[in-house]
Amino acid sequence: WPKPNVWKNSGFDIGYWSSGCEKWFQDRKQRIRDGDVQIKTGEKWRSSLVRNRKTRK
Repeated sequence: WPKPNVWKNSGFDIGYWSSGCEKWFQDRKQRIRDGDVQIKTGEKWRSSLVRNRKTRK
């Protein structure tokens, strides 16, 4: 899971837990259960969440 500072700088941190955040969380959790994820470094998290910055408030 991304560290708080990485999450804060992503487009998901809009001040509340949105339906988009919940969908992302549930999808990620299911992929973990399915064994379909790899451990990410902080930099990998930043780059994977960067596409969501445009949606910030």
